[in-house]
Amino acid sequence: MLRFHHSRDCLPFLMVIMYGDSMEDKNCNLLTKPYYYINEAAKYWCNINKKIAYDDITNPCYKIRVQHIEFAINNGDLVHGRDGRKVDKDDHVALLRRTVSHKHLKEWITKEFPEEKPEFLYDAEIRSKLLDPTKSNEYISLKANHETALTEIKTLKDRLEYGISLYKGLELENNQLKQEAYKKTEIRNSEVTEHEREKLYKVIKSLTIALADTAPSTYKTTTGKINNSQVETTLQTKGLTVSEPRKIISEALKIDF
Repeated sequence: MLRFHHSRDCLPFLMVIMYGDSMEDKNCNLLTKPYYYINEAAKYWCNINKKIAYDDITNPCYKIRVQHIEFAINNGDLVHGRDGRKVDKDDHVALLRRTVSHKHLKEWITKEFPEEKPEFLYDAEIRSKLLDPTKSNEYISLKANHETALTEIKTLKDRLEYGISLYKGLELENNQLKQEAYKKTEIRNSEVTEHEREKLYKVIKSLTIALADTAPSTYKTTTGKINNSQVETTLQTKGLTVSEPRKIISEALKIDF
C-alpha cells in the first residue's frame, strides 16, 4: 500500500492519475535550469542523456566541454558560484560544487562559440523562430533580398518607360521630318517648267545615245534597242537623281532635237 507522509506529497500523484500526460507543458524544456554544475553544463552541451562521472574521459565531447568551462572560470571569463549561490571574487569553490548560471553560461557560449546553439540554452529562441518564422535570420535575409529585387525592378521599369517615351518622341520627329521633306520635293517638282523639262530630256537623250554609240554591247540589247536599265544605272552613278529614271529615259528618247 502507498503511504504519503504529508497530504501535499500525494497531490502530484493524484493529478497525474486524473489528468494523465495532458498536465505536461509541451513548451517546457526540462533541461533548462537556473544554474548548472560544470559536468551538467558539459553533458547537456554534448546532448548526453545518461549519467556521467565528472572525470569521465571516454566521451571526447564531454571531456573538451568540461575543459572549456573550467578554463573560462579559472581565467575569470565565466562567472561562477557555489551550489547556485553567488560567491565573492576571491572565494575558493571546490571543483565539484562550482556552478554557472543559465544567463552567464549562455552569454559566454554566445561570445566564444557563436556557431553553436545548445538546445538547453537556446530552446526558447529556437521554439520562437519555429512559431514565428519572421524572426529567423533566413527570413530576414530573404526579405531584404526581395526588397532589393523590387527596387531594381522598379528602376528597370522606369528606365524602360523612359526609353519607350524617348523612342516615341524620336519616331514622331522623324515622321514630321519625312513629311517636310516630301512637301519640299513636291514644291521643287512643281516649280520645274515645261521648257526646263524639255531641256532636261534632251540632255538625257544625248547622254543615252552617246553611251549606246560608245559601248553598244553594254547599252544595247541583242535586237539593237537601247537598254534603259543599264543607262539608268550609269546615269545614277554620274549623279543623276530623279524619280522614275527609266520612265524619264524612255520619254527623253521620244523628244526630237
